[in-house]
Amino acid sequence: MASCRKSSEGIQLTLEANEVDLIHFLGRELRRLVENGDPRHQSLRPFLPSLQRQRDPESVISGLEKDMDNALMRSRLDRIEEVQEELLHRDADTDVLQVTLNEDEADTWLAYLGDLRLLLSAVVGITPENPDPFSEQNEEDWTIEMKMYEFLSVLQEWILCAVMGD
Repeated sequence: MASCRKSSEGIQLTLEANEVDLIHFLGRELRRLVENGDPRHQSLRPFLPSLQRQRDPESVISGLEKDMDNALMRSRLDRIEEVQEELLHRDADTDVLQVTLNEDEADTWLAYLGDLRLLLSAVVGITPENPDPFSEQNEEDWTIEMKMYEFLSVLQEWILCAVMGD
């Protein structure tokens, strides 16, 4: 089971092999989507602020949106690459990943996990109209995607709490 705690060296994050595999797999899928996805496709909408603003009648469109979206996508790809590289460094004997994150690295992980949650949100059915599809089902009836989303949410919360010192 994953664990996260604050120590004098930084944020101590420990992930089991299956958890690392899940996060690595989702990261590969996210990279594939960001690199090759059609920006007009619904699955990329959460990743492109300009598409989000188009749906908001009160937003101001300035013409800088495409440049901003491109910069954000490059930043996401860099973040994906950074965390994916860290995921490869499991202990050879235990197959467990133990990393110590400084504040900047913790921010990178938090953003990465947030991106993975955005990726899964489309599959799970989280929309502005249905922000909590989990409440409609018993936990025993959750799909594997819902369980993955929940795991990422908990892991993100643990890291955030460790950063804040809670």
